[in-house]
Amino acid sequence: MSDLPQIRELAVIGDARTTAVIGPEGSVELLCLPQLDDQIVFGRLLDPQAGVFELRPQGPATAEQRYARDSNVLVTRWRCADGAAVVCDALIGGPGGEAATTTLVRRVDCVTGRVRMRFRLAPRFGEGLAPPHAVETRSGGVRIDGPGLVVSFGGAAAEWDDDALVGTLELEAGERRTLSFAHGESPPAPELAARYLDTTIRAWRAWTAGLQYDGRWSEAVVRSALALRMLIRDTSGAIAAAGTLGLPEQPGGERNYDYRYCWLRDASFVVDALCSVGARESARRYLEWLGSALESTTPSLQPFYRLDGGRDAPERIAALLGYGGASPVRIGNRAFQQLQLGSCGDMLQSCALLHEHRIDLPLALTRGIARAIDHLTTIWREPDSGIWEIEPTRQHTWSKMACWIAFTRAAELQERGLVDGDAPAWRRAAAELREHIETRHYCTRRGTYLAAEGESGLDAAVLLGVFMGYEPSSPERWTGTLEAIDRELGAGPLLYRTTELRGHERTFLPCAFWRAHALARLGRLDEARDLLDQLVAGTGALGLFAEEADESGGQWGNVPQALTHAALISACVTYEQLAGSG
Repeated sequence: MSDLPQIRELAVIGDARTTAVIGPEGSVELLCLPQLDDQIVFGRLLDPQAGVFELRPQGPATAEQRYARDSNVLVTRWRCADGAAVVCDALIGGPGGEAATTTLVRRVDCVTGRVRMRFRLAPRFGEGLAPPHAVETRSGGVRIDGPGLVVSFGGAAAEWDDDALVGTLELEAGERRTLSFAHGESPPAPELAARYLDTTIRAWRAWTAGLQYDGRWSEAVVRSALALRMLIRDTSGAIAAAGTLGLPEQPGGERNYDYRYCWLRDASFVVDALCSVGARESARRYLEWLGSALESTTPSLQPFYRLDGGRDAPERIAALLGYGGASPVRIGNRAFQQLQLGSCGDMLQSCALLHEHRIDLPLALTRGIARAIDHLTTIWREPDSGIWEIEPTRQHTWSKMACWIAFTRAAELQERGLVDGDAPAWRRAAAELREHIETRHYCTRRGTYLAAEGESGLDAAVLLGVFMGYEPSSPERWTGTLEAIDRELGAGPLLYRTTELRGHERTFLPCAFWRAHALARLGRLDEARDLLDQLVAGTGALGLFAEEADESGGQWGNVPQALTHAALISACVTYEQLAGSG
């Protein structure tokens, strides 16, 4: 583990097509092309023999990293014995970007003295380990052919040595060189690549300028919004659950999943969070994608769909050794076959909130909603895998609460003339379900909702009901549940997901932000503020969050994790709204 960058130290850049992970030593450690869920071209983060794009001063040097202000462009400042240099890294083609295909631009400026930069570009293909089968040097750069994919490099002379392009850049103060690595057979000319980088910075800043939040945690909220925007595919409107695959949820563990798909749950929270800070255009595109995706499976809902709206994502095991030896590395995700009843509630809650933001629901989506809700009335009594995708299936409390939310929000939308269907029948189903929850999923002796019917453990996901509007038989039930979860799942400011998983994994970061959100909704604003202060301070060096954290501050799992950043934004916005109205 000592030679690996820590997950909390990773930088991620993106162009709304794919993402690139850059380590603290300036190497591009993970990049999939042409889209996020395609081939692993750089994957050294998951295997030392996989592809990488190294760029750093020759000899001893120290680096400091930050994002260029209000952007997803990374700035690495190098200091070495004879001078200093700045490297700007960007994926070109994001909001307002000009490049027709994804292009990684790496611009090097020597700011003092002399700097000798060395680069090593070693692309791999397929699932991350297949070497190129053809390399051709041309006047504009180098074309590299792999199985099913062509990439290219330009901006500097390079030699092909040991399945990698290697070269050096000699710069003096005031000199600049621009390298590019592109999907396609020819890279942009250096001056064009440099222009693309400047355009990308301006485009990100223009997008950020439209955000509407100026509260206590402005820096964290803006960085979270930028992280989420990277995960929205401009080609479809789908929202990826994370920007990586295969990063383990604990050291050496087996829970190394592929999150490069659109979970209805996570995407619903993302569009809600972005709308709350004024970024509404992403929600409109997502709703169009969602309507199309649902048409392929309604009346049933899958937990997630591929980014192109496709249904299947069968899991296979890659030959990659895994981050720090954590294996297996999984490509695809078998959870697409699960029954997760809560997905319908997440979707309906989001549709109701988006309507409040004056965003119209597409016709295909409203048709899909009606069919899905009618189907839900026939299946809500079934056990499911729940929000945490646990096997075997059981009667999860949060799944039932989410079904109540689905019935209630669908009826409200129908009564406003937005959805066709039988609102009285849906309200009857909601009433029956609420009685079921209040009598079978609540422990009167302990004063708390349980994780599942017939079990004694707790589930932090139940806190979602506080701010998503589930109505208990008495408000005290929420107070008791929050106290029990604090007591049994708490670890300082952090929370474990469930009693069952405590001791088998790290704390789950979204749950900690849900706890702060719930505190705010319950009127405990001072506690919510203090908790958010602690959680925001625990971010990685570059403001990104993965999904899990240990009590020493280390982070685990895929990054940036959409669920975590959406939870952060929503909790902060809710606190500011309630504190301002108090």
